[in-house]
Amino acid sequence: MEEQTIEGVQPPARPPTASLPALAPQPIRPPSPGTASVALRPPVEQARKNSRRELQKIDCQALHMLLLRSVSEVQRVGRALIRIEAKISKVWTVPQRAVRSAVKKIAQQFTTNGSYLIKYLAAVSSSSRRILNFVATCIRTTHGLHDFSELQDIKPVIDELRLLQTHWASLTQHEKEFGEMLSESTLLLEEAADPDEWEPSSELSIEVRELADAHVSLQACFAKVAAFFKDLALSTWHPPLLSPEDVKYAAAAWTEVEQGAQSSMTSVRTIIERLLTHTSACAFMSKEEGDRMLKMVPRKMSGEGAGGGDGSLSPIAREPSSPIERPSTTRGWKIG
Repeated sequence: MEEQTIEGVQPPARPPTASLPALAPQPIRPPSPGTASVALRPPVEQARKNSRRELQKIDCQALHMLLLRSVSEVQRVGRALIRIEAKISKVWTVPQRAVRSAVKKIAQQFTTNGSYLIKYLAAVSSSSRRILNFVATCIRTTHGLHDFSELQDIKPVIDELRLLQTHWASLTQHEKEFGEMLSESTLLLEEAADPDEWEPSSELSIEVRELADAHVSLQACFAKVAAFFKDLALSTWHPPLLSPEDVKYAAAAWTEVEQGAQSSMTSVRTIIERLLTHTSACAFMSKEEGDRMLKMVPRKMSGEGAGGGDGSLSPIAREPSSPIERPSTTRGWKIG
Protein backbone atom coordinates (compact mmCIF):
# COMPACT_ATOMS: atom_id res chain seq x y z
CA MET A 1 0.00 0.00 0.00
CA GLU A 2 1.46 3.30 -1.08
CA GLU A 3 2.39 5.76 1.63
CA GLN A 4 0.10 8.75 1.51
CA THR A 5 1.25 12.26 2.32
CA ILE A 6 -0.76 15.15 3.50
CA GLU A 7 -0.45 18.22 1.32
CA GLY A 8 1.74 20.84 2.96
CA VAL A 9 3.42 18.41 5.36
CA GLN A 10 7.08 17.53 4.61
CA PRO A 11 8.46 14.15 5.47
CA PRO A 12 11.17 14.09 8.14
CA ALA A 13 14.75 14.52 6.91
CA ARG A 14 16.79 11.38 6.59
CA PRO A 15 19.63 10.96 9.04
CA PRO A 16 23.11 11.15 7.54
CA THR A 17 24.52 7.88 6.45
CA ALA A 18 27.53 6.39 8.10
CA SER A 19 29.58 6.86 4.97
CA LEU A 20 29.31 10.73 5.17
CA PRO A 21 30.47 11.80 8.67
CA ALA A 22 30.21 15.44 9.70
CA LEU A 23 33.41 17.48 8.93
CA ALA A 24 35.30 18.75 11.93
CA PRO A 25 37.11 22.19 11.62
CA GLN A 26 40.72 21.72 10.44
CA PRO A 27 43.70 23.98 11.34
CA ILE A 28 45.13 26.15 8.46
CA ARG A 29 48.32 24.59 7.13
CA PRO A 30 51.31 26.93 6.95
CA PRO A 31 52.97 27.29 3.54
CA SER A 32 55.67 24.78 2.86
CA PRO A 33 59.27 26.06 2.95
CA GLY A 34 60.55 27.40 -0.36
CA THR A 35 57.12 27.83 -1.94
CA ALA A 36 55.82 30.75 0.08
CA SER A 37 55.74 34.06 -1.78
CA VAL A 38 57.84 36.89 -0.33
CA ALA A 39 55.75 39.30 1.67
CA LEU A 40 55.15 42.54 -0.22
CA ARG A 41 56.61 45.71 1.27
CA PRO A 42 54.05 48.19 2.51
CA PRO A 43 53.52 50.87 -0.17
CA VAL A 44 54.82 53.68 2.04
CA GLU A 45 58.01 51.83 2.95
CA GLN A 46 58.71 50.99 -0.70
CA ALA A 47 58.05 54.54 -1.77
CA ARG A 48 60.43 55.86 0.89
CA LYS A 49 63.11 53.55 -0.42
CA ASN A 50 62.55 54.81 -3.96
CA SER A 51 62.63 58.41 -2.79
CA ARG A 52 65.91 57.95 -0.93
CA ARG A 53 67.48 56.35 -3.98
CA GLU A 54 66.37 59.24 -6.19
CA LEU A 55 67.64 61.84 -3.73
CA GLN A 56 71.05 60.20 -3.74
CA LYS A 57 71.25 60.80 -7.50
CA ILE A 58 71.73 64.46 -6.60
CA ASP A 59 75.31 63.95 -5.50
CA CYS A 60 75.64 67.27 -3.71
CA GLN A 61 79.29 66.61 -2.95
CA ALA A 62 80.00 66.07 -6.66
CA LEU A 63 78.22 69.31 -7.59
CA HIS A 64 80.13 71.16 -4.88
CA MET A 65 83.49 69.93 -6.20
CA LEU A 66 82.58 70.69 -9.83
CA LEU A 67 81.69 74.27 -8.95
CA LEU A 68 84.88 74.75 -6.94
CA ARG A 69 86.90 73.43 -9.86
CA SER A 70 85.16 75.84 -12.24
CA VAL A 71 85.99 78.74 -9.93
CA SER A 72 89.62 77.62 -9.82
CA GLU A 73 89.84 77.55 -13.62
CA VAL A 74 88.28 81.02 -13.88
CA GLN A 75 91.02 82.26 -11.55
CA ARG A 76 93.66 80.61 -13.74
CA VAL A 77 92.33 82.43 -16.80
CA GLY A 78 92.37 85.73 -14.92
CA ARG A 79 95.96 85.27 -13.76
CA ALA A 80 97.07 84.35 -17.29
CA LEU A 81 95.47 87.53 -18.67
CA ILE A 82 97.25 89.62 -16.06
CA ARG A 83 100.62 88.16 -17.06
CA ILE A 84 99.94 88.84 -20.76
CA GLU A 85 98.98 92.45 -19.96
CA ALA A 86 102.15 92.91 -17.95
CA LYS A 87 104.34 91.63 -20.79
CA ILE A 88 102.65 93.85 -23.40
CA SER A 89 102.86 96.95 -21.23
CA LYS A 90 106.65 96.63 -21.01
CA VAL A 91 107.16 97.13 -24.76
CA TRP A 92 104.04 98.99 -25.92
CA THR A 93 105.40 99.87 -29.37
CA VAL A 94 102.68 98.48 -31.66
CA PRO A 95 99.74 100.72 -32.66
CA GLN A 96 98.12 101.50 -29.32
CA ARG A 97 94.56 101.66 -30.57
CA ALA A 98 94.53 98.02 -31.74
CA VAL A 99 96.08 96.68 -28.56
CA ARG A 100 94.06 98.87 -26.23
CA SER A 101 90.85 97.83 -27.99
CA ALA A 102 91.73 94.13 -27.89
CA VAL A 103 92.79 94.04 -24.23
CA LYS A 104 89.85 96.20 -23.14
CA LYS A 105 87.38 93.95 -24.91
CA ILE A 106 88.96 90.81 -23.44
CA ALA A 107 88.74 92.34 -19.95
CA GLN A 108 85.12 93.24 -20.64
CA GLN A 109 84.27 89.73 -21.79
CA PHE A 110 86.08 88.16 -18.84
CA THR A 111 84.24 90.46 -16.44
CA THR A 112 80.91 89.59 -18.06
CA ASN A 113 81.68 85.88 -17.91
CA GLY A 114 82.84 86.09 -14.32
CA SER A 115 79.78 88.11 -13.37
CA TYR A 116 77.51 85.41 -14.76
CA LEU A 117 79.44 82.82 -12.77
CA ILE A 118 78.93 84.87 -9.61
CA LYS A 119 75.23 85.16 -10.39
CA TYR A 120 75.07 81.41 -10.96
CA LEU A 121 76.72 80.74 -7.62
CA ALA A 122 74.23 83.12 -6.02
CA ALA A 123 71.43 81.15 -7.68
CA VAL A 124 72.93 77.94 -6.26
CA SER A 125 72.91 79.52 -2.82
CA SER A 126 69.33 80.69 -3.26
CA SER A 127 68.19 77.29 -4.53
CA SER A 128 69.93 75.60 -1.63
CA ARG A 129 68.12 77.86 0.81
CA ARG A 130 64.78 77.09 -0.86
CA ILE A 131 65.50 73.37 -0.77
CA LEU A 132 66.50 73.60 2.89
CA ASN A 133 63.30 75.47 3.71
CA PHE A 134 61.29 72.83 1.89
CA VAL A 135 62.86 69.88 3.63
CA ALA A 136 62.61 71.62 7.01
CA THR A 137 58.83 71.66 6.69
CA CYS A 138 58.94 67.89 6.27
CA ILE A 139 60.60 67.24 9.64
CA ARG A 140 57.88 67.65 12.23
CA THR A 141 59.76 66.07 15.11
CA THR A 142 62.81 68.35 14.95
CA HIS A 143 61.17 71.59 13.80
CA GLY A 144 57.85 71.46 15.60
CA LEU A 145 55.94 71.73 12.33
CA HIS A 146 52.73 69.91 11.63
CA ASP A 147 52.46 69.64 7.84
CA PHE A 148 54.52 66.50 7.39
CA SER A 149 52.62 63.64 5.83
CA GLU A 150 53.50 60.31 4.31
CA LEU A 151 53.00 61.82 0.85
CA GLN A 152 55.55 64.60 0.48
CA ASP A 153 56.04 65.45 -3.19
CA ILE A 154 59.61 66.36 -4.09
CA LYS A 155 58.63 68.62 -7.01
CA PRO A 156 60.06 71.80 -5.39
CA VAL A 157 63.51 70.23 -5.40
CA ILE A 158 63.18 69.25 -9.06
CA ASP A 159 62.02 72.76 -10.00
CA GLU A 160 65.07 74.35 -8.36
CA LEU A 161 67.45 71.95 -10.09
CA ARG A 162 65.82 72.59 -13.44
CA LEU A 163 66.26 76.34 -12.88
CA LEU A 164 69.96 75.85 -12.16
CA GLN A 165 70.31 73.76 -15.31
CA THR A 166 68.84 76.61 -17.39
CA HIS A 167 71.16 79.14 -15.75
CA TRP A 168 74.18 77.00 -16.51
CA ALA A 169 73.26 76.82 -20.20
CA SER A 170 73.27 80.64 -20.29
CA LEU A 171 76.64 80.76 -18.54
CA THR A 172 78.12 78.27 -21.01
CA GLN A 173 77.06 80.48 -23.91
CA HIS A 174 78.94 83.44 -22.43
CA GLU A 175 82.01 81.28 -21.93
CA LYS A 176 81.87 80.35 -25.61
CA GLU A 177 81.79 84.02 -26.60
CA PHE A 178 84.82 84.67 -24.40
CA GLY A 179 86.71 81.85 -26.12
CA GLU A 180 85.92 83.30 -29.53
CA MET A 181 87.24 86.67 -28.39
CA LEU A 182 90.50 85.09 -27.25
CA SER A 183 90.86 83.34 -30.59
CA GLU A 184 90.38 86.58 -32.52
CA SER A 185 92.94 88.45 -30.44
CA THR A 186 95.66 85.84 -29.93
CA LEU A 187 98.12 86.84 -32.63
CA LEU A 188 97.58 90.54 -32.06
CA LEU A 189 98.56 90.03 -28.43
CA GLU A 190 101.57 87.96 -29.49
CA GLU A 191 102.81 90.74 -31.76
CA ALA A 192 102.22 93.39 -29.11
CA ALA A 193 104.21 91.39 -26.54
CA ASP A 194 107.29 91.05 -28.79
CA PRO A 195 106.97 93.37 -31.81
CA ASP A 196 110.64 93.30 -32.84
CA GLU A 197 110.97 89.53 -33.06
CA TRP A 198 107.42 88.40 -33.77
CA GLU A 199 106.44 86.87 -37.11
CA PRO A 200 103.19 85.14 -38.12
CA SER A 201 105.02 81.82 -38.01
CA SER A 202 106.56 82.44 -34.58
CA GLU A 203 105.97 79.94 -31.79
CA LEU A 204 103.38 80.87 -29.25
CA SER A 205 104.71 82.49 -26.10
CA ILE A 206 104.59 80.78 -22.73
CA GLU A 207 102.01 83.31 -21.52
CA VAL A 208 99.62 82.63 -24.39
CA ARG A 209 100.08 78.89 -24.04
CA GLU A 210 99.21 79.21 -20.38
CA LEU A 211 96.08 81.17 -21.26
CA ALA A 212 95.09 78.56 -23.85
CA ASP A 213 95.56 75.70 -21.36
CA ALA A 214 93.54 77.52 -18.72
CA HIS A 215 90.72 78.15 -21.16
CA VAL A 216 90.62 74.53 -22.32
CA SER A 217 90.45 73.42 -18.68
CA LEU A 218 87.63 75.88 -18.06
CA GLN A 219 85.71 74.45 -21.01
CA ALA A 220 86.18 70.94 -19.61
CA CYS A 221 84.88 72.00 -16.20
CA PHE A 222 81.82 73.66 -17.70
CA ALA A 223 81.13 70.55 -19.78
CA LYS A 224 81.28 68.37 -16.65
CA VAL A 225 78.76 70.53 -14.82
CA ALA A 226 76.44 70.36 -17.84
CA ALA A 227 76.84 66.58 -17.92
CA PHE A 228 76.01 66.42 -14.19
CA PHE A 229 72.63 68.04 -14.75
CA LYS A 230 71.98 65.91 -17.82
CA ASP A 231 72.62 62.73 -15.82
CA LEU A 232 69.93 63.72 -13.35
CA ALA A 233 67.36 63.23 -16.15
CA LEU A 234 65.14 65.83 -14.51
CA SER A 235 62.42 65.53 -17.13
CA THR A 236 61.68 61.93 -16.15
CA TRP A 237 62.53 62.05 -12.46
CA HIS A 238 59.47 61.82 -10.23
CA PRO A 239 60.25 60.43 -6.77
CA PRO A 240 56.97 59.76 -4.95
CA LEU A 241 57.67 60.19 -1.23
CA LEU A 242 59.96 61.72 1.35
CA SER A 243 60.52 60.41 4.83
CA PRO A 244 62.02 62.38 7.73
CA GLU A 245 65.28 60.52 7.16
CA ASP A 246 65.29 61.55 3.50
CA VAL A 247 64.87 65.23 4.18
CA LYS A 248 67.55 65.21 6.88
CA TYR A 249 69.95 63.75 4.34
CA ALA A 250 69.03 66.38 1.78
CA ALA A 251 69.30 69.23 4.26
CA ALA A 252 72.81 68.27 5.35
CA ALA A 253 74.06 67.91 1.79
CA TRP A 254 72.59 71.18 0.48
CA THR A 255 73.95 73.14 3.44
CA GLU A 256 77.44 72.32 2.25
CA VAL A 257 76.64 73.37 -1.33
CA GLU A 258 75.22 76.69 -0.13
CA GLN A 259 78.27 77.48 2.00
CA GLY A 260 80.61 76.61 -0.88
CA ALA A 261 78.68 78.86 -3.28
CA GLN A 262 78.86 81.79 -0.88
CA SER A 263 82.64 81.59 -0.49
CA SER A 264 83.16 81.01 -4.23
CA MET A 265 81.31 84.22 -5.11
CA THR A 266 83.86 86.22 -3.15
CA SER A 267 86.76 84.40 -4.81
CA VAL A 268 85.55 85.13 -8.35
CA ARG A 269 84.86 88.78 -7.58
CA THR A 270 88.36 89.16 -6.15
CA ILE A 271 90.07 87.95 -9.34
CA ILE A 272 87.83 90.21 -11.48
CA GLU A 273 88.71 93.22 -9.35
CA ARG A 274 92.40 92.38 -9.57
CA LEU A 275 92.26 92.06 -13.37
CA LEU A 276 90.41 95.36 -13.85
CA THR A 277 92.83 97.15 -11.51
CA HIS A 278 95.81 95.78 -13.44
CA THR A 279 94.20 96.64 -16.80
CA SER A 280 93.77 100.23 -15.67
CA ALA A 281 97.30 100.43 -14.27
CA CYS A 282 98.71 99.26 -17.63
CA ALA A 283 96.68 101.99 -19.41
CA PHE A 284 94.55 99.59 -21.42
CA MET A 285 91.51 101.34 -19.97
CA SER A 286 90.94 104.30 -17.69
CA LYS A 287 90.39 103.87 -13.99
CA GLU A 288 86.87 105.23 -14.42
CA GLU A 289 86.11 102.53 -16.99
CA GLY A 290 87.47 99.84 -14.69
CA ASP A 291 85.44 101.15 -11.74
CA ARG A 292 82.29 101.27 -13.86
CA MET A 293 82.77 97.68 -15.00
CA LEU A 294 83.43 96.53 -11.44
CA LYS A 295 80.14 98.04 -10.31
CA MET A 296 78.38 95.60 -12.64
CA VAL A 297 79.89 92.65 -10.77
CA PRO A 298 77.52 91.36 -8.05
CA ARG A 299 78.75 91.44 -4.50
CA LYS A 300 78.36 88.54 -2.09
CA MET A 301 74.66 87.86 -1.62
CA SER A 302 73.16 85.95 1.26
CA GLY A 303 69.70 84.43 1.18
CA GLU A 304 68.76 86.23 -2.03
CA GLY A 305 68.28 85.10 -5.58
CA ALA A 306 70.78 86.20 -8.17
CA GLY A 307 69.60 89.36 -9.84
CA GLY A 308 66.03 89.47 -8.58
CA GLY A 309 65.66 87.59 -5.31
CA ASP A 310 64.00 84.63 -7.01
CA GLY A 311 67.03 82.68 -8.15
CA SER A 312 66.88 84.10 -11.69
CA LEU A 313 69.78 85.47 -13.68
CA SER A 314 69.29 89.03 -14.86
CA PRO A 315 71.15 90.24 -17.95
CA ILE A 316 74.36 92.17 -17.43
CA ALA A 317 74.71 95.53 -19.12
CA ARG A 318 77.30 95.31 -21.88
CA GLU A 319 79.00 98.15 -23.72
CA PRO A 320 78.62 98.19 -27.51
CA SER A 321 81.36 96.14 -29.10
CA SER A 322 83.58 97.64 -31.76
CA PRO A 323 85.62 95.82 -34.41
CA ILE A 324 89.21 95.23 -33.43
CA GLU A 325 91.86 96.87 -35.58
CA ARG A 326 94.32 94.13 -36.51
CA PRO A 327 97.60 94.19 -38.47
CA SER A 328 97.41 92.75 -41.98
CA THR A 329 99.98 90.10 -41.07
CA THR A 330 97.93 88.65 -38.23
CA ARG A 331 96.52 85.16 -38.66
CA GLY A 332 93.77 83.73 -36.51
CA TRP A 333 94.65 81.01 -34.03
CA LYS A 334 91.97 78.95 -32.39
CA ILE A 335 92.21 78.40 -28.66
CA GLY A 336 90.81 75.08 -27.50
